[in-house]
This record gives sequence, C-alpha cells and structure tokens, in this order.
Amino acid sequence: MTDSGTFQEIERKFLLKHLPAGLTRLKAMEIEQGYLVQTETREVRIRCKDRAWFMTVKDGAGLQRGEREIELTREQAMALWPMTKGRRVAKKRYAYPCEGHMLAIDLFTGALAPLRLCEIEFASVEAAKAYQPPDFLGKDVTEVSKYTNASLALHGKPHSGRTGEKFGCLPFFKKGKELYVVLATKQRGKQWTFPKCRSRAGKTDTEAVLMKSYEKAGLIGTILPGLHEKCPLDGGAVLHLYPMKVAGILNEWPEKSIRQRRVVKFKKAMQMLDDPGLVKCVQALADKLTR
Repeated sequence: MTDSGTFQEIERKFLLKHLPAGLTRLKAMEIEQGYLVQTETREVRIRCKDRAWFMTVKDGAGLQRGEREIELTREQAMALWPMTKGRRVAKKRYAYPCEGHMLAIDLFTGALAPLRLCEIEFASVEAAKAYQPPDFLGKDVTEVSKYTNASLALHGKPHSGRTGEKFGCLPFFKKGKELYVVLATKQRGKQWTFPKCRSRAGKTDTEAVLMKSYEKAGLIGTILPGLHEKCPLDGGAVLHLYPMKVAGILNEWPEKSIRQRRVVKFKKAMQMLDDPGLVKCVQALADKLTR
C-alpha cells in the first residue's frame, strides 16, 4: 500500500456539446470505480485504471476539495471491491491537450452512456475562475452535485427534466418473508398511488423523491442503489421508480390534511392501484427486491 499524501484538488467540470477534433485518435484509459462512502462532503472510492488499483478519499464539494490517494495491491482491492456493488461507474478517459491545459474527457459506458463530461484541474482558484472554455464544452456543472461521479454511481444518469418525466418510489419494508408497502392518495382524492414528484433544481432525482415521500406520506427511508424501473404513464409521460426502504413512518407530516395513507401487504397494494402500467412496473421492481 502506497500513500501519495493529501493535496487540494481545484477542478472545474463541464458537459460536452460535441467531441473535440482528433479525440478518438488518442488512446483512452479504461476506468472503473466504485464507492464505499458517499456523503455531501466526503467520498471514499476504489478505482481501477489500466489494471492499477487505488483508494481515494475526497473531502469537500464543488470547485476545491481535499484529496488523498493510496495505491492498493490487487488483493487489497479485491477484498474491498464487493462492498461497492450498486455504486459503480465505468468510463473511457482521454487526456486531451487544449490551449495550454490538459483536459480529462470522460465518455461513460454501461448504464451511464452516452453521458460525456470534461474535468480540468488548475493550480489556483483564481486560474479556475478565469478559465474560458473552448466551444466544444457546454454547461459548467462544477457545483451541480448530480454530476459528481459518486452521485452518478449511486443515483444513475441525471434525467433531462422534461415535463413528461416524473420520479417516484416504492416505499417498502419486510416482516419475515412478507413484503409491505405504503400507499398515499392523490391530493384531496381517493385514488391510491406512491409518492411522486418532478425534478427539483439543486437536488438529485432520488433526493427529491425522498423529500416528497416525507411531505406526502410522512415516510423516512433510503433509496436502494442500483435498482430502477422506467414506467410509461398516460399521455406519454414516464415515471422513474426507485425502491425506498422505509426506516420510519411519522404520525404527523406536511400534507396529512389532504392525503390518506395506508400500509398494506404487497398483493393488496396491487389491487388498490388502478393504473395497469404502474402495476406492471411496481411488480417488476418488487421481483428484484425479493430475488
């Protein structure tokens, strides 16, 4: 195990409008990384790049973060790697020289394709803020948490935010072998459903779903990583459904006066839902939970 020490990483991140000239003629580095810890201000990851393994701890968020990297033996890495299941990303990284800077251009593969990001490191905060990106770079997402690699590993590819997209969860818990779910009615209505919302600025889709689960049904829980179903809804809309393991059910919640809530066995819940597309989607997600 080799420790490279701690240093300050000053880095800006951009989406790509298009690939720059000559990029694919360069040799790409194959990178796969998984996360042991992911919070708002700390990440601990295991990374394999060109057959070498590293553990990296990053502290902070946004433009400037502390970073400490330790090289691992393959045996050490293999002992830790299974702990990152469901929290991994894979990508091809190109080192692209441009206007005096070396750009790290990442083309994500697997479930994150065709996402493309560019990271650029700087010697100082002043140099980072003064940087004028070339025309093939798009939106600056340095301060957008949903584009961190850790968030991508945990929550998946950020959605477009189109009006036809919604995000929801299947709130569940188990008693023995029995699966229970929590339903809530639509606002001032009698139709039973699950907590849903649209994308919220500054939050990942799953963070928005957790907030709405509390507001609409008084639920506290966690989204299970690596599981997700895309459900077609009436009118061409799409619901991205995630499993939420319920940790607490509150007696009081913000929308209690306008919604009902019920905890029922899974089979009963399927009878209470009146949208066939949602029933099919929920069943597919539940099958994954009970494998």
